[in-house]
Amino acid sequence: MARIIIAEDESLISEMLQLQLELFGHNVIDKVRTGKEAVKACELYTPDVVFMDISMEKSDDGIYACAEIKKNNPDIRVIFLTAYPKCVYADILVNIPHDGYIEKPSIAVHIGNVLANLGYHTG
Repeated sequence: MARIIIAEDESLISEMLQLQLELFGHNVIDKVRTGKEAVKACELYTPDVVFMDISMEKSDDGIYACAEIKKNNPDIRVIFLTAYPKCVYADILVNIPHDGYIEKPSIAVHIGNVLANLGYHTG
């Protein structure tokens, strides 16, 4: 079972993701709406995995938050979520350590596989 933080500004997506993760047997320990909140939550809770929206409210940057999280604790796994294809962010993401990428329209299809690839089995 993974201890997970969800960093997503869209409430519906955040709720859907939490429900699916909990159905898979994982523990969602916090949900935040900004990258700054995600960095603070990671310092406080030290999760196994963070599902991080790349672009959140108030132009908050999930990519910057990921870089800060990885700098503070490289063992925390960060999976990016976005409505855009990976090619849109390819030039930026090549320089940012992260552990996966899921396009929002396919979250439900790929979330179990991404966690299994990180060693967290669904149950």
